[in-house]
Amino acid sequence: MNHLSSVTIYLLLFCLLPYQALSGQRDADSLCFELRFASWEGDSAKVRSILDSIAVEEVDCAPWGEPTALSYAVMEGHYSIVEMLLKHGAGLEPSPGTYISPLDYAIRYDHPWVLELLIIYGANLNKQGTHQRTPLIRAVNAGGDITITDMLLHYGANTELALDDGTTPLLLSVMYGDLERTLLLIDYGANVNQADLKGYTPLMVSSMLNDTLMTQWLLYFGASPDSVNRDGWRALDFAISSRAQDVVTLLMPFTQPENLQTSLTLAYAVNNRDMIQLLRDSGITPGRKPIITATTFRFATASNNHHELWQYQVGVEDRRYNLMASLGFLHRRSTTTIFHDPPQQDTISYQLQGFRRAFFINIEKQFRLVSDHRITLLLNMGVQTGFTWGAFRGSTMKPQNGFMPGANIGICLTGTYLMGGIGYQFLYTHDKPVSPHHLMLQTSVRIPDKKYTVTPKPLHRALRFM
Repeated sequence: MNHLSSVTIYLLLFCLLPYQALSGQRDADSLCFELRFASWEGDSAKVRSILDSIAVEEVDCAPWGEPTALSYAVMEGHYSIVEMLLKHGAGLEPSPGTYISPLDYAIRYDHPWVLELLIIYGANLNKQGTHQRTPLIRAVNAGGDITITDMLLHYGANTELALDDGTTPLLLSVMYGDLERTLLLIDYGANVNQADLKGYTPLMVSSMLNDTLMTQWLLYFGASPDSVNRDGWRALDFAISSRAQDVVTLLMPFTQPENLQTSLTLAYAVNNRDMIQLLRDSGITPGRKPIITATTFRFATASNNHHELWQYQVGVEDRRYNLMASLGFLHRRSTTTIFHDPPQQDTISYQLQGFRRAFFINIEKQFRLVSDHRITLLLNMGVQTGFTWGAFRGSTMKPQNGFMPGANIGICLTGTYLMGGIGYQFLYTHDKPVSPHHLMLQTSVRIPDKKYTVTPKPLHRALRFM
């Protein structure tokens, strides 16, 4: 009987052990949830009670991808709870499955005194996370309470650590036009000439954005106007391209004379008449050499009662004199009607079809009607000459081969890489008795010269990613 009782007890214990383990797990999960919820609500008594009943390693408990109790307390700015958790051993690293630390939450939710408490307990001010973001970059990017930026700098945040594209905290601050934060960063030793990986300096960005006051302060603190980016552009070039006349006036006395000559060439290239006049009034003399800003490949087509035409051109654009010179080839299916009127008989008409071809040279003068930074509406007027040849099918009649003069006028919309428009063209083609004149649709692909193509600082990082 005693033996049977012992076996029964062992069996009961064996069955109850998994239940007790599961029950213990449920209790741990419940306490973890209660700790995180109480930290978020700001219930100090509840948090203290739970901390007294759990081990140090359980303070940072959290489901995968969710914030810890410390992170929740930091979000809500519960200073006393944050201090309590830190004293009990709460960790300062992101919880598993997340990339935002308690320090990052303090920056995001603008809690400077909580931030200072985290720093005192050993938070790493220079740890780089996703895209090499540091806490200082997060603070500048978030654009919140400047006290946070000041506190990070005061406790030793490095102003030269940059994003993976080389964007520094100072460069980011200039992008946002945040003058107060920019001056604070400079006061703590930020390098006003530190460029990103593409060579953009803070002065280039302020010039591009037409921020006169920012530019003035950067020059005061020693920013160099003669620094060049990877494409060879200077701060003055960006100001000219952006039509920032006040910034141009501000930069000119600080720019070397030989660089002013280059900037005048750029002013011609972007057709900025105000800047051209301003630079010429300063004694900069323009040269006579054409300024080739793009290579253009054009296709045009037209049709009327007498022919169908396909035209191909390759040319170059000059911005000194606003001309486009091109070489071209055209082929067309020409229709000519011949009338035969024998004596005392009805008139007989013959319609002959043939293929005609021509090589030609075309020169156009371009007049800018409307223009902004990227898109321009142009009026084109041009003349051309070429040599045409070909024959009609099924006929012994041979059209006269020879030179083919012509003229055209059109209007087109031009972007950086594409151009499209409509024009009217007259060609003297030797197809008696008709010389074709027609409306013509045209489209072009432009390959701009990088020297004269605006390549603004990419602002893909300058999104409030916090």
